[in-house]
Formats: sequence, C-alpha cells, structure tokens
Amino acid sequence: MKIEILIVNMSKRNKILVYIGMLTLLVISCSKGLELNQTQRQGKRIYEALCNKCHKLIEPSKHTDAEWNAAVEKYGGQLKLGGEELASLKAYLTFVNQDGK
Repeated sequence: MKIEILIVNMSKRNKILVYIGMLTLLVISCSKGLELNQTQRQGKRIYEALCNKCHKLIEPSKHTDAEWNAAVEKYGGQLKLGGEELASLKAYLTFVNQDGK
C-alpha cells in the first residue's frame, strides 16, 4: 500500500526510472538462474545444430524430463551421437526444462 502511494506521487520521469529498474532486476534474476555448465553448453550446441535439421526446435518445457530422455535415446541413434554427446544433450534439455515435471 505504501509503495503504491509513493509511486502515485512520483513524477512521470521517476516512475519510468522505477519501472526500468524493476524490469532490469527481473531480467537479471531470471538469467542468473540458467547458468550452464560445460556439459550443458555442449548439449545446447548439439541441440541447436542437429535437432533443427528435422524439425523446429521445441521449447524444453513442452516435455517432461523422462520424455526428453526417451527422445534423446530414440533420435540420438539416428544422428549417430556418442554416449558423451547423448549425456550432454540430456543434461541440457533436463536442466533448461525448469518445470522438470
């Protein structure tokens, strides 16, 4: 309630600055949560380079971790991916799938 009163009584310029600051904090907090390790970065490169050869890239949250793992096993063989590449791809997809379902 007090914050709303403060914002209402601010000049238009100050309101804009407050909103920009809040948006900046939101973007920073969201991006910090997805820092990929080396294995996950390799999986991301594989995903972006190979998976879109047959279809458009799918938002990771569209599938559960189990579904991603099954898809990687199924289609990884078609792409002739080795064990380390398969593990990297699984690590990336299950990490960025924040819901984890």
